[in-house]
Amino acid sequence: MCSSDLPASSVELFFFPLLSAELPTRPVSITTSAGVTDAVLTGGGQWVSAPLSGDQIQEVVIKCETIDSPLDLGLGPDQRKLCAKLIAARFNP
Repeated sequence: MCSSDLPASSVELFFFPLLSAELPTRPVSITTSAGVTDAVLTGGGQWVSAPLSGDQIQEVVIKCETIDSPLDLGLGPDQRKLCAKLIAARFNP
């Protein structure tokens, strides 16, 4: 069996959160079939790891406590409600 055929035991997600001087952190929760992982994003790029159940098929749900627009935070004219940009995901055996 090839290692890529093995189910993953965890997922690592690389986030870049929308933050400002008024909002220096952004809480997020990552839900998988193995449970809920809470994290606080503090700026720049940040990896967050969450366990997986080991099943062949996985669902990962990312929830933000709040969403804001860059306009609301005084960061620019963009009116879209955002939380964090998901840059990358990697699965670990």
